Amino acid sequence: MRTKFIQYKPHQCGLEFVNFAGVYTIVEYYAAADGGYVTDQDGNQVCNALCGRGPALWWSNSAPLIDLIRKEYRKHKKLFLLVGGVYV
Repeated sequence: MRTKFIQYKPHQCGLEFVNFAGVYTIVEYYAAADGGYVTDQDGNQVCNALCGRGPALWWSNSAPLIDLIRKEYRKHKKLFLLVGGVYV
């Protein structure tokens, strides 16, 4: 299954994919309507390249949140390939 990006509202979106273990997964991302830090469905702050560490991801409300998530997802996939297919 290809990765699917879903926009619920300009400041809410989701990402559907099959993870490395073969499990269908949905991750939802949120930010305040007037901009701010991005969090996931568990309330955890999301970092650059959608990783678990690093600088927190900041969204300004100039474009829909889904555009930022797409950009960070591409960074995440590139990082995954650079480290030899091992998630960091």
